[in-house]
Formats: sequence, C-alpha cells, structure tokens
Amino acid sequence: MHLDLLIPALLPPLRQHGTDLLQGMDLPALSCLAARGTLSVEPWENAEAWLAWRFGVSGSAPYCLEAEGWPPATGYWLHADPVRFDLQRHGLTLADATLFGVSREEADILTADLSAHFSADGLAFSAPAPERWYATSRHPLPDVRPLAEARGGPVEANPFRGDDGRWQRLWSELQMFLHQHPVNARRDARGEPAINSLWLWGGGRAAEKLATPYTTVHAGHLQARGLQSLAGGRHAPLPSSAFHLPAGDGMALVVLDALRLPAAYGDLAAWRESLQKLERDWLLPLRQRLERGTLASLGLFLPAPGGGHALQTRRRDLWRIWRRPALTTLFEQACP
Repeated sequence: MHLDLLIPALLPPLRQHGTDLLQGMDLPALSCLAARGTLSVEPWENAEAWLAWRFGVSGSAPYCLEAEGWPPATGYWLHADPVRFDLQRHGLTLADATLFGVSREEADILTADLSAHFSADGLAFSAPAPERWYATSRHPLPDVRPLAEARGGPVEANPFRGDDGRWQRLWSELQMFLHQHPVNARRDARGEPAINSLWLWGGGRAAEKLATPYTTVHAGHLQARGLQSLAGGRHAPLPSSAFHLPAGDGMALVVLDALRLPAAYGDLAAWRESLQKLERDWLLPLRQRLERGTLASLGLFLPAPGGGHALQTRRRDLWRIWRRPALTTLFEQACP
C-alpha cells in the first residue's frame, strides 16, 4: 500500500518565524522521514491547487458542493463565503466564519436577497451550510486565493488576478449591499460582528469525466471528498489517528489540515500543539508501518505560498542510517 499525506500550513509558519518555532518539540518520526526520504520541489501553493492538479481538474466549488450533499453542480460555480473585514493599523484583515457565528436564518435571508439583487449580473447564491456559501455565475471568476489561505491576513485591494474590472466592481457592490442589510443591523444591535463581505474564490465547472488516482480518500476536506465521490472512488471520514486507518492494497490519500486554522490566525501555541498531535497520531504509527512492511511508501505533500515540497519515503529508505534524523535536512531546503 502507498499512502499520501496532504499537510497544508506546515511550511508557511516555519518560513515566517524560522525553525526556532520547533524548539522543545519531540518530532522523531518527522525527523526520520526528513532525513531519509527524498525531498523535491512542488509548485503548488495550497491544498486546493494540489488536489485540482492531482485529479486533473480546475476549480474547487463544484466538488465541494458534491461533498455537501447538494444536487449535482451543473454550470459554473464559485465559493462565496461570508467573511468580515476589520480595519487594523496595517490595513484590512480578513476573518472567516470560524471567528463569528452565522445562523441558518441569516444565511437563508442573505443569500436570497443577494440572488435577487444581483440576478441581472448573472449571480445566484446558495448556502448548503450557514458558514459556507456558493454562487452560480454566467462569467468565470479570475484566480483568487482560497479562503483558508486568505483568512487572518491582509486583504488585497483587488484579489482578482487578471480581472478586467468586472469582479472588483461586483465585489464592491456586494460589500455596500451587505453594509446596508437589515441582518447586519440586527447583528450590530446584538453586539455581534457584521458580515460585511464575501470571499469569492475557487470557481469552475465539474469535469464531465473524472478519474481518481486513489483507492480511498480519508478526509474532512470537502474538495477532496467531492472529487473522490464524483470519480466513483471510496471516501471516508478522517480517522482520529493512523492507528484506525484500514490497511489494504492500492493508493490512499489522507488530508491532514488541522494546522491551517492556527497558522492563519497566528496562534503559534495551537499550531505547535497540532503539529505535536500530528506527529503522535499519524507520523509515528505510519513510520512503524513502513518499518514492518505493511506500508510500502509514504508521501508527504507540503504546499505553501511561493511553492511547496514533497517528501517521499520508501521502506528501504529507512535503512539509510548514515543520514541522522534531523529536521534541518527538510527545513533548510524547504524554508530558505
């Protein structure tokens, strides 16, 4: 069996804060894999781009809708997630719905009113979950960073790469519409933060034919689950640890994205705690499987802004005992 682990947000905090961030941490399995595996450069800047490449598609929204249990996403869909912009000394920062609540009623009212207001622009909004909204569009969306990467950071004046002005205009109008909406007036009266913008990203059409490279995908990540489902492959919830990961033949993918939220909002203590848990619950038992031969090879895929890395380790690589386990092997190359 070959296993791929997709681990976003491992490299970015280390590139920003340096490897001193790992001081005092006990990471023997990651150290061993870093020392004895083969490291290569990957162009993928985030998990969503990596998944689209791996399955040979573009876009995220139609595949997330599949995982939401929504009707088949015919036509062009994009993410239109409710967010809040806050003015800080260094400019606007973006907070997503993990930091503020959105009720089912608020989501239904806002998406219905947005659809009515922007119907002439070819937009229609839906909310399969209160904190996750989508829209259909007659016009394709330019490339925009995924919400998981944009949250917690500064907001660009124009996040739509290659835009001819259409989407920036619509985005500004969306913000004015939300600013004046009675839902936000009621939130303000209750002392709750306003939903003052939407983050538009991940547009695309569902592929007519889709194949999966994986026998099974284990993930809570909606895009990964939706891609595997539409390709007709097996998918399952993410187990609590590798100890509960079924053994078998073929190739499997596990998406481990617990580092993303603390990395986005700069909670370095929570990030360290999540990395230590990843080591204990996943990397240590998987290294043991490699040693026993119940796992033939293990791939770690580490996307990051500016380019990520892949770390491939086969069972026989563990015999490279002259390569002493040290994280410097990985991070001196991956975090220049």
